[in-house]
Formats: sequence, structure tokens, C-alpha cells
Amino acid sequence: MKKFDYIIIGAGPAGTFCAYKIISDNPNARVLILDSGSPVEKRTCPAEIAGQCIHCKVCDITHGFAGAGAFSDCKLSLYNPEDTTFVGGELEDYRSTEKIKNLIDEVVSVYRKYGAPKNEEGGKDHPVAKKYAEPAKNAGLALVTVPFIHTGTTLGRDLFYKIEQELLEKGVSIEFYANVKDILLQDGKASGVEYLKHKHKYKVFAPKVILATGRAGISWNKEICQKLVVKSHVGKIKMGVRYEVPDAVMGDINQLYEPKFKARATKETDAALTFCHNPYCGSVVSESYDGEITLVNGHADTEPTGRTNLALLFKMDLGENSIEVAKNMAKTINLAANGQVMVQRYGDFVRNLRTEPEHLARNSVQPTLKAAYPSNLQWGMTPRLVNNIITFVNQIDKVLPGFAGPDNLLYGLEMKFSNFIIELDQNLMTSLPGLYAIGDGAGLTNGLIQASASGWLLGEILAK
Repeated sequence: MKKFDYIIIGAGPAGTFCAYKIISDNPNARVLILDSGSPVEKRTCPAEIAGQCIHCKVCDITHGFAGAGAFSDCKLSLYNPEDTTFVGGELEDYRSTEKIKNLIDEVVSVYRKYGAPKNEEGGKDHPVAKKYAEPAKNAGLALVTVPFIHTGTTLGRDLFYKIEQELLEKGVSIEFYANVKDILLQDGKASGVEYLKHKHKYKVFAPKVILATGRAGISWNKEICQKLVVKSHVGKIKMGVRYEVPDAVMGDINQLYEPKFKARATKETDAALTFCHNPYCGSVVSESYDGEITLVNGHADTEPTGRTNLALLFKMDLGENSIEVAKNMAKTINLAANGQVMVQRYGDFVRNLRTEPEHLARNSVQPTLKAAYPSNLQWGMTPRLVNNIITFVNQIDKVLPGFAGPDNLLYGLEMKFSNFIIELDQNLMTSLPGLYAIGDGAGLTNGLIQASASGWLLGEILAK
């Protein structure tokens, strides 16, 4: 019978930084990390060879050491000195403004230790941010900008590999390809987990079990919380499309690297925001969730593509079963796209016309995701989502002329499954004693830096 002090489910930023903090403060701690994916150095997407998503049961884009962050543009969002709210999470519900800033500073120092750049970019005082703040306001938008560190996809993987090796050298046990099946209980408390690896079942025990599954583990989190009667609730889901335009359309606002346009909800539209902005070297990618649906995301490579891609997301209330409803919408679009991500010209989308392959071949904006299937996204969307997209694109077009150009491309669907919220106390423990939750999978954060900070905070709490 294997016993540990802590078992962490998920090797994404939250779980990784939780383990890092625990072992740094208590070198004798016995820490086990379980993840269904691969070590970061072995993570490769078969689509790079096959040319299209082959619906892996465990997607290397979203699973494995470093989580989805390892394959993203790896932007580390910071804060403006006077900020009292932060992008990428809800940590301010659990700690003071000063404490959150300290957590971010500590996490950033670790990223820099392993190779993240020292220089910061963007922020509300950047001349470009000041230039666009008033035009955005006149269009009914808020332009939110915070300083950030732009690490990039390649460097991000390198630094996470160094962190992975550091944890192993310090004695942290990491089991990859481990599919956690159940949380074990003893005397009404979490006491360990049961997992499956290479068709063999294992049971491991610890008095403290930590859910750090990331957004890819939301469905599993929901199932386990319902089974264990852990207090939780469902919020609005963020869903929408990935939008791709020429760099020239974005102009100098790309200098901010991660500008966020936000629009408030109205009777006709839901609250909207842009997310995961990838300028200059942007490329659109597909990712598989549980081998069931293929969604879209965006990365930034090292070579210029002349394209910028960003997510257009809307906070939509789809009811108690919103995750299942959203997945069914994605399945419908996948079915119409031969199992792939669907792409459509914006001009065709507005007119509710299918984008034909021959028309796409002549389009001035060619898709960076070559496997995307041209068709009509409206076939799988609710009318409200269609209206959300058109309204938001037209608002941004008032700030950035050409943003609503007919040759620009939409890919769908994109979803951020961070609407399942596990209720936590001030020590980030669930209603089940001994079971803790952090990161995006808990609904606590929705970004790389705050996910890391939530793990660091819990590691600090537990190490004491």
C-alpha cells in the first residue's frame, strides 16, 4: 500500500506550482502527481503529421505536464500597480489584493528562474492602450490591458520541462498516463485515489487530495462532486469562435499582445470578451476533448504568419446542464465538418451562407488551420450566439476598421469549460474534508498565471 502526504490530480500549472511550493517549504514531504497525459517533452499532436485531428482519447494539446499552458502562447498576465481586480480568476474572493499581488510576484519569479523573459510589455499606461481606450468606450466596449510577460509556445515548453525535472529531482513522484477513477474515503474524509494505468488498477493513499484537473477535467470534476456530494454549482459557460484576421487589420494594437475588449450584457446579447490574442505568428489549432468533440484554439509560433487570431467568447446561461448542451452544439458542428473544426468566411456567416471550398481557395485570408472544413457554423449555433458574434464583431470594427471584413475567418466552436464551480473555504478545501480544489477545473481561475498562483497559495497553506 503506497502512502503519500499529498496526492495532486493534474499536472497543469495549478498542480505543478502546488507541488513546487510544498516541496520547497517541506523537502521531506511525500508528493504524488497523477496525470492522464504525457511528460511535457513527449507531448506531440498527431495532427501535425496526419494533417487533421484524429480524436485522441487523451489529447496532447490539453493533457500532460503543464496542461494546456504548455501548448499556448504562454502569456503571463500581471497587474497594473493600482489594480484591485485581476484578469484570469477569482482569487480576490479568497485573499486580499496585496496577497494576490504577492502570489503573482512569487509565481512570476519561478517562471523567470526557468527562462521566462525579464521584460514586461503592455499595460494600461502603454501609448497604444491610451490611444484606443476612448474609441473603444465610444463603441460600447472596455479595453482592458495589463502588463504581461510574453514567453511564447517554444520557450514555454522549455521552461516547463525544467520545472518537471526539478520536481523529479526533489523527490516528487509523477505518474503519467494515469486515469483517476475514484476518490477513496475513510471516516467521511478523502483518503486517497484509485487510478488506471496501462489497464492495471492502483490505489494510493494520502490525507490530502487535490483536484487540479484544469478545464479538460471539468466533466470528470462534475461527476466526482455529484458522486461524493461535494458542494458545487454551475455558472455561465464561455463559448464562441476563434477569429482570424491579417495583422494589418489589427494594426498597432497588436503591440499590446493581449488586449481584451469587453462588452456588457444587454437584453439582446450576452457579455462578451476577446481572449487569447495571438499576433504576428498566430496559428489556429484544433484540440480534442475526451475523444468526443473537436474544438478550436489559437497558438503563436516562432515564425511569422502575417495572421492574428483571438477568441470571441460570450458568457451564456445554458442551464444546469450547460456543459452537456454546449458539447452537443460542438458535436453538431463536428458532424457537419467531417469530425473537424469548421471554418467560415465572415461575409458568408453574416448572410447565413455556407462557405464553399472553391470560394475559400480564392479568399484573401487563407486559414492557418489547413484541416478546418469550410461550411456554415450557423447550422450548429443558437440564434442568440449568432447575434452575439455579429454584434461584437461590428463593435470592434468601429475601433479597428476592417475587423468585420468579409474575408476574415471564423472557426468553431471554442469553449472554456470553467463554469462548473466547486465551493471552497478560505483554505481552498471543498465541503469534503481532506479534498481540495485549485485552478481552472475548480472554476477558481481561467488563465495561466492565476492557475499557477492558486496552486502556489494552496501549497503554502498545506506546507504549514
